[in-house]
Amino acid sequence: MTNTAGTSLKIDNKDNKNSNLINDFKKEGIDLREDNAQFTLENQSNYYIFENEFIDQSTSLLDMILKYSQKEYKEISKIYFPDDGTFKMVQAQAHDENKYKEIIEHNIMDGEERNFSISVNVLYEILNDSNKSRMFLDILILFALATKSRFYAKELRFEFKVEDNCYEKELNIVNPESIHLYPLYNWIINDEEYEEPYNVKLHIVRQVIVNKKKISDAEGILEDSKLAYKRIISKKTNDYFDQLNQLKDDFLILSNNVYLSTEISPIF
Repeated sequence: MTNTAGTSLKIDNKDNKNSNLINDFKKEGIDLREDNAQFTLENQSNYYIFENEFIDQSTSLLDMILKYSQKEYKEISKIYFPDDGTFKMVQAQAHDENKYKEIIEHNIMDGEERNFSISVNVLYEILNDSNKSRMFLDILILFALATKSRFYAKELRFEFKVEDNCYEKELNIVNPESIHLYPLYNWIINDEEYEEPYNVKLHIVRQVIVNKKKISDAEGILEDSKLAYKRIISKKTNDYFDQLNQLKDDFLILSNNVYLSTEISPIF
């Protein structure tokens, strides 16, 4: 049997079921520390091994954040598949890592770990086997989307504030609630029509969330955000960033048409 302790994996070396597992690691050149009746596999920066199982067993959000902030996302990495004992290359590209870090550095974060570097793109490929894994991915995305985050061992609160309007969302890792936010993150970070549009998209998404007063409808938020962005970017000229006042007015007109029952405040 295997279990986790902190960010390490404990393997009972007296259990015959683990013999193939231990051999797989040794053949790959992965170091194991032997302590009495067990082997310990420390968190590997370039390998993803039983990651979904680790998250399912973990009761500490800080342990999860520490584990994945220690990965080397831009290096060659492999995923372990225990069914056939193979290691396969990670396919996802980590070009979102710097953008992610820049965004959360400008957000307010109240927790034991504030500045960390991860690639949501890579983890989206890895963390997909359980609701708790998918929720953890949502949490990482919410750190970027929200203007303010508070998190402790198990509980989290996210705040979205635009001007005087505010919306808050609470999560608890004991009762995982997956929101499926990656398509929204992918549109903001990876879908680039021109150089670095993600800040404009992020402002729009926050505005839409605040006015909807919910984040569970991730698909609807994405659709409305794309509509707003398309209308704004259609007004783009060579001196786009010198005409923010005009673009602000365009967005207000669009917002009033889309959200007839909600008063919209400017995003710029």
